[in-house]
Amino acid sequence: MDSLPINLADLIVIIVLIVSGIFAFVRGFVHEVFAIGSWIAATFVTLYAFPHAQPLVEQYIPTEFFASLVTGVVIFLVSLVLFSMLTRLLSNRVQESSLGALDRSLGLLFGFARGAVIVVLAWLALTFLMPEEDMFEWVKDARSRPMVEWGADRLMILVPAGMLERGSEAAEEARRRAEELRRQEQTYRQLVSPLRKADAPESQPEYNENMRGEIEKAIEGLIGEEPAPEGNKQ
Repeated sequence: MDSLPINLADLIVIIVLIVSGIFAFVRGFVHEVFAIGSWIAATFVTLYAFPHAQPLVEQYIPTEFFASLVTGVVIFLVSLVLFSMLTRLLSNRVQESSLGALDRSLGLLFGFARGAVIVVLAWLALTFLMPEEDMFEWVKDARSRPMVEWGADRLMILVPAGMLERGSEAAEEARRRAEELRRQEQTYRQLVSPLRKADAPESQPEYNENMRGEIEKAIEGLIGEEPAPEGNKQ
């Protein structure tokens, strides 16, 4: 892999772009756009219908937490299925028409763009959760890294400043807790390891002495049961 012009990170980026492009090409631009719209619409339907449906569900599920969980999941899934059926119907109509080729071509471009967004979001998540010095070498040395960082900078411009600050604070808090847990685990292992080493030499001799005593008793028993020579019988 070192002799190749790309490394593992570049290969992952290429695979994500190709897979996203193929899926969008097969399903078409209309299907991909309406599929995203279906998730957004299902979310809004869930937020709107949840307060009205929750009291009805609580009549059958007394626990408030489970009643809320079931209400939200059921409303979202039912809405998503209905919108997905509508999406499939519209996309099939478009692909069967004279616009089918254009729909697939635009879908391919949309798939590449979606794959790029996925890669950029993954990079942003990685940089928030992991400092530069802790990253793998194949991530830091990737040839696609400058392009991914450029896309991340363009995407961060669209994020409100307040949300960005809250995200940075949350990521820093997560890193701090992870580092604290790692130090606690190392301290625990350092405290437990000497105890295990100290117990091992004491238990081993006791085991050997017991086994030696059992062997000596067995040998003495065999000697005591050995028959006397013929000359001694007379």
